[in-house]
Amino acid sequence: MADKAFFHSVGDTEYRTLGAWPDAAFAAITYQESVVHLPDKQAFFNAAFRVLRPGGTLAAVDWIQRPWGEHRSPEQIEAVMAEVNRGFCIPHHATVEQYRDMLVSTGFDVREAVDLFPSGLCWGSTPEEERDKWLTYEGERNDLFHDSKIALDAARAAGVFSVAKLVATKPA
Repeated sequence: MADKAFFHSVGDTEYRTLGAWPDAAFAAITYQESVVHLPDKQAFFNAAFRVLRPGGTLAAVDWIQRPWGEHRSPEQIEAVMAEVNRGFCIPHHATVEQYRDMLVSTGFDVREAVDLFPSGLCWGSTPEEERDKWLTYEGERNDLFHDSKIALDAARAAGVFSVAKLVATKPA
């Protein structure tokens, strides 16, 4: 499959330009739970738009924050999400609306920008029988593993953490 697909990791700032590729190099771009870690998400979308062919698609799943229950204001949400951001090295979580706005401002036609858990709490990706492995991990930075897992569980339980599906097309 080397002639059909490849993986290339970009450096700490190369995501802003995707300079390793020429304009219109790709028919599709996909990512899973990674743009959330970028400090300048808009720059990534601008670069992705540049390297997509006309009619090309960006499809993604990414972590988001949202108002939920008693956590309605940005300050209330941040009070819950701050430890998640610290533990998982996330500069800030966007909302699904903010992701949609970034894609639109770049020039994408947004086909889907939806919270995958709109009427309930986001489920955890760690099976319950494996949760203790995170909480009892003994090794380098074990405090970070423990604290981050606890923070993510708390954000899920508060309803302010969720996951979004994003699908957008570069106009032909």
